[in-house]
Amino acid sequence: VFSPFSAWGQSGEDAGDATPIWASGPVIEAQGRAFIEVPANRSSFNVTFERNEAESTDATAAVVDVATVATQAIRQAANDQVRINANLSVRPYYQQIERTREDAVYLIENVHPDALLGYVASVRIDVTVLAPERTDAVRGAALAAGPTSAGAVRFSLEPTVENQRTAFSAALDDAHARARAAAEDRKSTRLNSSHTV
Repeated sequence: VFSPFSAWGQSGEDAGDATPIWASGPVIEAQGRAFIEVPANRSSFNVTFERNEAESTDATAAVVDVATVATQAIRQAANDQVRINANLSVRPYYQQIERTREDAVYLIENVHPDALLGYVASVRIDVTVLAPERTDAVRGAALAAGPTSAGAVRFSLEPTVENQRTAFSAALDDAHARARAAAEDRKSTRLNSSHTV
């Protein structure tokens, strides 16, 4: 996390003066920068459920039922520290026929109304765990529901107020240190110049 910040600085002899810096005379502005390392605060993965039936409405109802059960289990395992997005799709599937090419036999779908066998309904559930320490339990609950496929777990850092506040504070400290150092250096240069004969 990176955060810039500007601050005013003054020499040590003026630090205890209650008079605002800008009203006391010349001031020095310094740009503070801070890079902080923080652990990942989000984990994510996806699971997909499929059901096939002769009618699209039956396939849809079947996959929605299993996805609903899975979603409830995921929320419970995450103690509601989770974001869930689900997408439903339905497609027809047909009888397969053989095609030969260069002595190799391939199976392809015979996309024709007379060859229609039914419909496949799919629900993809994208899960974002807001408490990464619960990832194992949440993923276990999702897999226990019997998905057709499951994606890999990914960890990431999502900006939060706490992270921004930490970076801001570090940048502020850096700006103050730079401004004070510049002010002290300018004071030292001025003193050296006054002693030059």
